[in-house]
Amino acid sequence: MISEDQSIFSGARPCSGVVAVFGEPALRQVMTDPDVFGMPISKAKSLSLPPSLQRLNAGLFTMTGEQHRSRQQLLLRLLGRQSAPDNCDAIVGGWFAFRDELRPEQDVSLLSEMRRLILNISGRVIFGDAGLGLGRLIQTYFDDRRKFSGTDGSTGLPVRRELVRTGLRLDGMLRARLAELCAERAFNGQECMFARLSKLEISSGEFLADDELIAHGNVLFMSSSEPVAVALTWILLLLSQRPDLRRAIRQELRTAFNDGTIPHYFSEAQLPLLNGVVKETLRLLPPNAIMVRLTTREGQVLRHQLPASCEVVLSPYVAHRDAQTYIEPDRFDPGRWRDFNPSPYSYFPFGIGTRYCLGKQLASFTLISVLARMLSEYDIFLSLDQSIDWKMDITLMPSSDPMVRFVPVTVSNEVCIGGHLSGPVEALVNGVAAISSASSR
Repeated sequence: MISEDQSIFSGARPCSGVVAVFGEPALRQVMTDPDVFGMPISKAKSLSLPPSLQRLNAGLFTMTGEQHRSRQQLLLRLLGRQSAPDNCDAIVGGWFAFRDELRPEQDVSLLSEMRRLILNISGRVIFGDAGLGLGRLIQTYFDDRRKFSGTDGSTGLPVRRELVRTGLRLDGMLRARLAELCAERAFNGQECMFARLSKLEISSGEFLADDELIAHGNVLFMSSSEPVAVALTWILLLLSQRPDLRRAIRQELRTAFNDGTIPHYFSEAQLPLLNGVVKETLRLLPPNAIMVRLTTREGQVLRHQLPASCEVVLSPYVAHRDAQTYIEPDRFDPGRWRDFNPSPYSYFPFGIGTRYCLGKQLASFTLISVLARMLSEYDIFLSLDQSIDWKMDITLMPSSDPMVRFVPVTVSNEVCIGGHLSGPVEALVNGVAAISSASSR
């Protein structure tokens, strides 16, 4: 028990207490029994937002029972194994749009730039070529919700009013985009995910209602944008301290694609080093660092009795540092992923069990595809020495936006060292500093 009578993460009212569970047997029990260990009440509902705003977030994670199973199978038709080849053109198009506005050799804010990059990608993937403005509004709505969640009674009313205005506008824009897609008879190229979702049958001749389509579109965009942008930020921040790794990745890219052209779709297995960097960063700094479940009734975890309305906390951040699974668990070591396949309950940056992230394959490919193109063209490093802290703000993210430079490889000659990372983030990945110092001398 880490708290009594008061929730920590879920906002549950009432809450009979909070427990944290660790270890594969306990994790497996909690994550595979949704009837006892349910999802916490949605933020929109707990904040008593208007019904139209509550519907905006009524996606898969708010569903239970047969409805959840049915919609999970439906969404897997969009987000399963075929999702990467289906959406690779949109991913590359988003990268080019981002690159066209990049300011090489100037100081830029890394997290802000990664959000801009993923906006260009997810906007196209989810809503098509007209999705940039819609995606930007969803990001604004998400930020407004985050601000309102952190307000108190004396300051919350103006923030709430702004949140409601943004949410109502977003609802209207989503409905307008859905109407446009439904009215189109011919599509140029690959249909966006929102259009394809509107055509999927729940059963013979039965389709999703507009309200549910709107909710799925909103949630799909947010779940495919903010966590991916944060993951890219962590990956590039760690690579900024490893010029040796950046150089080795470029060599791997030249070997895999010897004509210098990276295809729109390729297997992640073709780039084992880059794939290891992504997996290792998601191990040490998973954006989804904490997960929460709420008991729907009395239940047990490893013979420990839990009451109803008990908040159950699980942490990939902690599980990924288990010394029984990972040698030198605090050390950033992409090489550990050669011939290493931990249990899914020891490594789960995208969740596990009945509520895992359906888009994990598309997210993984997006990270690999973007990083391959970015690192083949630019050397990315800290503009100056920086002490960077971390915070939990829905995702595990830097508390301040790292300042970096993107320098074309032809200018940098692949040997840029850049600023030194220090502070609490360095402590989260103990070993990075020592390795980078050695490689810099």
